[in-house]
Amino acid sequence: KFDLSGLKKIIVPVYGIKIPVTIGNFIVSGDRRILNHILKTGLGSKRNSGFGLVEQVV
Repeated sequence: KFDLSGLKKIIVPVYGIKIPVTIGNFIVSGDRRILNHILKTGLGSKRNSGFGLVEQVV
């Protein structure tokens, strides 16, 4: 389950290309194995370009 109410969309220039990204804090709840996978791999379609970072905030 995702609570995405704390997110904001911005544009980030990367090598002259403007990429729309979403930043902010969100709440995720679910199975521990899935949550650990999200923490290890990140979220989004541009993870291989350095985007998609997820950090756990306690």
